[in-house]
Amino acid sequence: RVIRITEKYKDASSSFHQEDTVVRVGQASVGGGNLAVFGGPFAIENEQQALDSARMAKEAGVDVLRAFPDKSRTSPYDYRGMELSRGLEIANAMKAETGLPIVSELIDLRHLDAFLKAGIDVIQVGARSAQYSPLLEELSTLDVPVILKHGFGNDMNEWLSAAAYIMSGIDREGRSARHGNRNVILCYRGIKAFETSTRFAADISMIPLVRSKSHLPLIADPSHSSGDRKLVERVAYGFVAAGAHGIEFDIHSNPAEALCDGKQAVLGGEAQRII
Repeated sequence: RVIRITEKYKDASSSFHQEDTVVRVGQASVGGGNLAVFGGPFAIENEQQALDSARMAKEAGVDVLRAFPDKSRTSPYDYRGMELSRGLEIANAMKAETGLPIVSELIDLRHLDAFLKAGIDVIQVGARSAQYSPLLEELSTLDVPVILKHGFGNDMNEWLSAAAYIMSGIDREGRSARHGNRNVILCYRGIKAFETSTRFAADISMIPLVRSKSHLPLIADPSHSSGDRKLVERVAYGFVAAGAHGIEFDIHSNPAEALCDGKQAVLGGEAQRII
């Protein structure tokens, strides 16, 4: 059986793999006919804030808990997280407290071993790292699920090609030297545009477009696309109505005192209404 594949993102293409991929994370199934919710604080600030936010997310009904020990930020003066080993300790405490699997963003390849030893259930690749090929190549050697966020200025082909880096296991010589990681979840968050009233411009048509082109599960981030908690609920509904397999959004126990991105984080009651 010979199939002509014209896309650059062969492994991520539905031309190559027609059935929807479903990625298991704890008790949750992401993809297919399932709807999964990822939620929690944007960053771990201290143990009390992290645990309070984790309990709030658990009570709201999330399937996977956000537990980010460090973050890549635009300005060096912004809060960028705490010392990694302490942040991972708190992330594991959040996991133990709630019984939920956790997702953490990996911003530095040197931290990968620490993430694996800490038992992180899902590794997230942020928008700034979405085309950092050394990181994507290294993640291709794992079986740990990976959330690949949409880069600030990436078009669909660039985004799905980044996913193919993780899935294919092709080395720099063009050989399949690695087995490839098939557990990839796409996460749409919008792109940079001239509008400043929202944090990013989220083109809702990207959801059905990507669904038509790729078999990979696709979730969306209404917190980072809108940048405003008053908009998160309706933006989340729009993403799901357009065909997203789930959402990932910020839940914080005290957004008014948050060290970063408190404006886009919702409280427990708002999270329950969204879910």
